[in-house]
Order: sequence, then structure tokens, then C-alpha cells
Amino acid sequence: MDAEGGNDGPVDPDTPIPSNTFTVTFNSNGCSNVSPQQVEADNTAQMPEAPTRNGYIFVGWYTDNNSFNNMFLFGNDGDKVTQDITLYAQWLEDNPALYRVEYALSEIVIGYSGGDNSKHVTKNLTLPASINDVTITWLSNNPGVISSTGSVSRPQGNDENVTLTAIASSGNETRSR
Repeated sequence: MDAEGGNDGPVDPDTPIPSNTFTVTFNSNGCSNVSPQQVEADNTAQMPEAPTRNGYIFVGWYTDNNSFNNMFLFGNDGDKVTQDITLYAQWLEDNPALYRVEYALSEIVIGYSGGDNSKHVTKNLTLPASINDVTITWLSNNPGVISSTGSVSRPQGNDENVTLTAIASSGNETRSR
């Protein structure tokens, strides 16, 4: 339109009208379908109903499909939509034994005696044998210096590097660290 309210010229019907709306697509990674959302620019998407997948627990929606490092935030304080975007569902196997094993490995604390630490060991170590009903066994790459029970036999005048590996087991699940 011109300054007097008239038309500047003909409008080509094949010219697309600019849109301020973007599509948020949900890739559920092997489960129930989730409908896409149309979101106005610089607004946030609304969290859809959580998808379901037999034998798995839904974790959330992410902007990256393989590493799942970037969780998408929904609602008033969520991520603003500024372009078409695909969000990917992350799933964890519904396996309570695995969760217990992973948790136990994350909670392991080796007990050091008076002045010792992970870089300097002169006295026997306290190695946990279980955490919350998860059995912990130990392997040493140099059992002559530190045994799998934590007994230390330092060679006179020589320092040795020793790696201890914790093996956590519950049910059919076993992991090491």
C-alpha cells in the first residue's frame, strides 16, 4: 500500500508470504509418534505428552540425536524457537539392576590411611566390598604391590604405578571402573 492507502502494484500469487511460524518436529527414536507443533518466532514450544516405549524410560527431548548433551527446555522459561527444529527422544533401558550397578560405581570411595592419597600409597587401603546390595570386587594390575584386597607391599626404594579396577555386580549386570 502507498501513503494514500492504495496498492503499490499487483501481488504475485506465487510469491510466498513470509511466515513468523516455525515447526517443532519430534523424532521419538523408535516409539509412539508425537505430533509436530507450530510455534511463533521467539516463543517457546509446549512439552508434548511423553512418548512410550516398552522396556525403556523416557528421559527427555534433545536437540542432538547421538550425544544427548543439549536438552530442550519447554514452557515459559524454555528455549525460544527461532527456526524449524527437530527434537530427539532419549531413552534409557528400564533396568533396575543396571541403575544400581552404575550408582554403586559412582559412589565408590577408596579409604586411604594417614597421609596417603591416590598418588602416594604406603599403607593398606580400605576397598569397599559392597554398596547398597551391589557386590564390588577388585582387580590389581600389580598384585605384588597392592592386592585385590587393598594390602600394600611397597618395594624398598622403588615407586610403582598400580591400577585398581572396581567390578560392580548385581543380578545379570556387571560394570567396571
